[in-house]
Amino acid sequence: MTPAFKQRLANLKGILWDLDNTLYPETDALHDAFDIAIAKAAIEHGVKLTIEEAMAAAKRSFIDHGYGGRVFIETMGVDPHKLHFSLHPLVDEKIIIVHDGLVDQMQSLSLHHVIVTHGARDWALRVLEHLGLKPLFSDDRIHALEDFSFHKKGASRIPFETGLASMGLQPSDVIMVEDQERNLRIPHEMGMGTVLLDYGRRGHKAAEFVDLVCHDVHELLMHIREARS
Repeated sequence: MTPAFKQRLANLKGILWDLDNTLYPETDALHDAFDIAIAKAAIEHGVKLTIEEAMAAAKRSFIDHGYGGRVFIETMGVDPHKLHFSLHPLVDEKIIIVHDGLVDQMQSLSLHHVIVTHGARDWALRVLEHLGLKPLFSDDRIHALEDFSFHKKGASRIPFETGLASMGLQPSDVIMVEDQERNLRIPHEMGMGTVLLDYGRRGHKAAEFVDLVCHDVHELLMHIREARS
């Protein structure tokens, strides 16, 4: 960590959080659950594949593009908005592994917390309740993909501007925390600090627009506590 970024953490006022695979660790069970959900939803919306074929396509799409539904949208004509709203009710949030002690660690920092996710609002609410984190995020600080008109974080400032406005903070006061490196380019350009949580999966050097790489959320919170001590 550079001295400049340590100073940023010392003066930190708020955090924009991605949700999935960021505030909790991804697992094979959760990946499989989303592959099944996307496959079932795609078939429901007219894709002429078996469930096994659709699941395989979803897995490959996630590996190639970071989203299992992209193949059905771009090559099979599935409406992206319908797919978005159809798949999340098919996933049980209770299979998510909860980080021990995370609620107390986040509360102790006395920071503003905002969610900016590509998931659906219903999914975000269910996951936050399951994680025990809902008290840290008022409803007006939970921003799902539909809340910023389906603008993706890798291509638009709108998700980040929406999150910042709900906190009333400037980019220099905030860090963006993600598990997808490509989603950190724009917040870096906007003047935010950028943190990538890799959970041991990253096999390459982080891009220049990533200020800090941490193994998981606990490591990040440790760095913040140390910078502020």
